[in-house]
Amino acid sequence: MIRYVTKNDEGQILSLMELVKDDFAGYKEKNFLGAVYNATSNDGAIMEEKDGRIAGLLLCSKKKNCLFLPCILSIERTVLQLKKS
Repeated sequence: MIRYVTKNDEGQILSLMELVKDDFAGYKEKNFLGAVYNATSNDGAIMEEKDGRIAGLLLCSKKKNCLFLPCILSIERTVLQLKKS
């Protein structure tokens, strides 16, 4: 299911980013959370949820005309690596 991110999703989002943060040079949790809060307050944060857990995240900025796609490819790579183990 695809839905808007809410403030209650913070823990799941951070858990997801913990899995893939090495793929994002310069990742800083505080800055990332700030971007999530800004996007959430402007209805610009969308997540995919599978079996009650976050599976992907999309942050949009209407002011900056940009997208931030953490996790999509990184999660796929991480999941595939875990399955091989």
